[in-house]
Amino acid sequence: MHFEKIFHALEELDSYDKIWTRHAKDPSYAQLFAHFTKPAFKYNPDEIHSALFWMASLIMDFVNYYNDYFITHKEGTCKWYTDFWRKASFKWDVFNFNYDTTIENSIDNFNDGYVDVEDHANIQRFDPNRLMQSKTNTINHIHGCILYGYGDFSIEEENRDLIFKYGFHDWFKWDNYELNKKHWIGRSSSSEVSQSGGTLFPSPIITGLNKTDKLLTLPFSTYRLNLSQRLFQSHALLIAGYSFGDYYVNYELERMRLYHGDKLRVVLIDYWDLQNYRDMSDQDKIHAYLEFGEIDGISHQKACFIEKVIHSSQLDYYKNGFKKLTHKNYMISDNKQLMLFVGGWKNALQYRDKIYEFLCS
Repeated sequence: MHFEKIFHALEELDSYDKIWTRHAKDPSYAQLFAHFTKPAFKYNPDEIHSALFWMASLIMDFVNYYNDYFITHKEGTCKWYTDFWRKASFKWDVFNFNYDTTIENSIDNFNDGYVDVEDHANIQRFDPNRLMQSKTNTINHIHGCILYGYGDFSIEEENRDLIFKYGFHDWFKWDNYELNKKHWIGRSSSSEVSQSGGTLFPSPIITGLNKTDKLLTLPFSTYRLNLSQRLFQSHALLIAGYSFGDYYVNYELERMRLYHGDKLRVVLIDYWDLQNYRDMSDQDKIHAYLEFGEIDGISHQKACFIEKVIHSSQLDYYKNGFKKLTHKNYMISDNKQLMLFVGGWKNALQYRDKIYEFLCS
């Protein structure tokens, strides 16, 4: 049971609880089906919000642990990763679906849309215009970040200016995680509500199964807009470690061939468990995976995307998709539009210059 599913179950339970124990009368603030059913188990309604808060906090703490490790070692044991982002000759538009700050800590010049707040040294507010008009690298934390949190402003400051620019659930950005956590712990905020009446727990990291509904606040709504715009404008795409579990993203990615035709270039860095095929050659392992889909790590959504990029149906993978193994550690599709790595991120970045060259071809 993945943590996102547990998080979703708790949000759904809170949605139903509005009818079951809190007897909400307004149908727009509760799941309508709750009127037609009753709970089949005992639970403490007061603990639902606490459990959601605890889960979000635990995830943020865990991400901060490896994030701090990276910042400390980015010029040492993590330099292979730092150099990949730093040494590219082109501009990056990064859409990070994790919650860390490793990429912005790898490059010297980036724009994430956040700007300083007058008379507040350690916090920034989001300016959509700054991001959308950027001519430099952009960092888009479309699913949130461990630095996002609540503001720390007086009522006078909010009423004078901020209340007319931002919504109640829009997120500010702190200089470091410890400052953010200090304002996150102990802060209580009412949950948002989806149009169908479901609970959307307010969190600076987006998790659960209702991500699309949670992208309506800032900065997430602007990051999603930027994702659509950049995919339309750029024919070159690098995907690393994405599970293809977010449908709204998958639909965007599958339009890339429509947008760019034969100019499309995709580098897909993934990890496939090839242990069951260890007696085969590297090329035959990948062919077996593509033909039979027996190796852990692929999904129907991922397969659909690969089909569109290589311009070949699943049944034709073996004979038309990848006839030649370009190198023992990666493959390039016959149509020269997909560079595929299946040995993980660190293995792929041994071929940093090859990746740059392919994206710019």
